[in-house]
Amino acid sequence: MKSLLRINDKIVEKFKVHPVYRKAFDLKKRVVAQQKAAGVHRSEWKTDASAIAWAVHTEENRIMMAMLEFFQGLGWVISVLMFDGFMVRRQSDSVVVCKEGNRKYKKMNPQLLRDCEACILEKTGYKIGLSEKDMLQSDEIEEGDHQVQSVK
Repeated sequence: MKSLLRINDKIVEKFKVHPVYRKAFDLKKRVVAQQKAAGVHRSEWKTDASAIAWAVHTEENRIMMAMLEFFQGLGWVISVLMFDGFMVRRQSDSVVVCKEGNRKYKKMNPQLLRDCEACILEKTGYKIGLSEKDMLQSDEIEEGDHQVQSVK
């Protein structure tokens, strides 16, 4: 437990000096001051964790917006936004037919995901890996040509 606390403290210290995350900790300081003035006391650990969560979610949102801009710029229709991805309507000219054993199914062309990753790196500075999540059961894939797929 002591090792974990030391690691946590080191992570928090790095976050506090990072230019992006420093804003979250400045906000945390103001909130803690307001809470103390109102007689509400929270542990420093909880407020540090809240500041880190806010900062990480803010950056995740930047990545999601870059992804949306990329796909919408190519004419894709975004159907559903999710926590760490979204669902898009499949475009017939942007799929590849895959084989798994004797079963065939359609997937998004992987090059689209690599191009989107490059766009994200350019717009946000983050190098991430995207993948398509299979949203259907294997028997549903074999039966029909479904239109929605998920990108994460």
